[in-house]
Amino acid sequence: MRKAKSKETGVKFSPVDLRENFPFSFDSKRIPQLPLETKIGEHAFAAITVFYNGMSVTRERYSAEKDKHNLLIAVSGIMANVLDSHLTNRPLCIVASVHKKALEETYQLGWNGFKSAIHALGGLGYINVTVLNNDPDQLKITPGNQFTDEFSNVKAESLNFSRVLDVHRYSEHPEIKAFVDWIYNDHFGTGNVEIQKKHIRTVILDLYVAWNESRALKTAYSRNPNAYKAKSRYNEIHISKKTIDVVDKLEKVGFVFQAIGIPGQDFKNGRQTRMWPTRKLTAHFVELSSHSIVISTHPNRECIILRDDDSKNEGRNIDIEYRDTANTKHMRECLQLYNDLIQHTFIDIPTLEDGWMETRNVENGEFNMYPFNHFDKFTRRIFNRSSFKKGGRFFGGWWQTCPKEFRQQIFLND
Repeated sequence: MRKAKSKETGVKFSPVDLRENFPFSFDSKRIPQLPLETKIGEHAFAAITVFYNGMSVTRERYSAEKDKHNLLIAVSGIMANVLDSHLTNRPLCIVASVHKKALEETYQLGWNGFKSAIHALGGLGYINVTVLNNDPDQLKITPGNQFTDEFSNVKAESLNFSRVLDVHRYSEHPEIKAFVDWIYNDHFGTGNVEIQKKHIRTVILDLYVAWNESRALKTAYSRNPNAYKAKSRYNEIHISKKTIDVVDKLEKVGFVFQAIGIPGQDFKNGRQTRMWPTRKLTAHFVELSSHSIVISTHPNRECIILRDDDSKNEGRNIDIEYRDTANTKHMRECLQLYNDLIQHTFIDIPTLEDGWMETRNVENGEFNMYPFNHFDKFTRRIFNRSSFKKGGRFFGGWWQTCPKEFRQQIFLND
């Protein structure tokens, strides 16, 4: 994934109007992103095609390949939006006065054709359609009974495609500062200014990194206040439980979606809350990408990790506090020098355009995907079983999971 090296640019920030309550609105640019999403869209399209072929008017209307293609895109978009509403447990609303123009531009169907497709999918049981306020041009849509199991499978696949919030994301670029200032001034404006902005910046930066890695990647974070230890050596930025309030506010103003987690009796049965950016936020991400934003990890992030025996913690690895010794200080100094060198080195596979390396499994023929992200370079040493005599292996940069066929293609500083 080629990106230009960092260069300072002027701050050019154009706010996007957030007055529309986006989490309830139809996104006309939403397309299927995961295999099961595509499968549901194709199944719904096949069903509506058979249904339309049974009526002479619609059979003639969609006889041309171009018109069939537009219908496929529209049906896939409808089903993908329904899936999003299912993930967030919020009803999907489509209102002609709000969405008509965007729908006509995207699908080339016209409002009546699009509305007919929605009602057809409703009649086939793929979605449930309710008319709001006795106005046929205001529709509420929820998942139908036809694909109950499939919707559940897609929800699981979508939410499982995630990684944990990295509270050490850091950037001093002027574009990031301007963006965070704008969000705070327009949508927060209360509480400790610096603390609020710090939390906003951390969340936005990590969502931006995830978006660069994959448009479908979700970010998991804990809504348990006890999960945040602001004074821990593993939390140098001092990110606290205020993260929860910040994410809720970002959701309220239309910047993020949330799928609230499920508490479990043990770590394996529960699921943390997932968040991901809305179209309102990714519009700004596109703008930020044009400025070659450098996102690094906080310079004082702890790189010598001591973990507790996971058998005592229901299978979870727990980072524990420790007192520094001459040995830990020496290890930290060496690794900090290494991380500083790597941070200032452009590590790249020039032949790849996307953020993934793809290999095929010889046994089952399935493809395996490995993330390739310029933001993930930080390396740490991890010691186990509460002892600096156990473990100590190095973990970190994306190249450590790089398949062997790609390793010879890695370039340093071009």
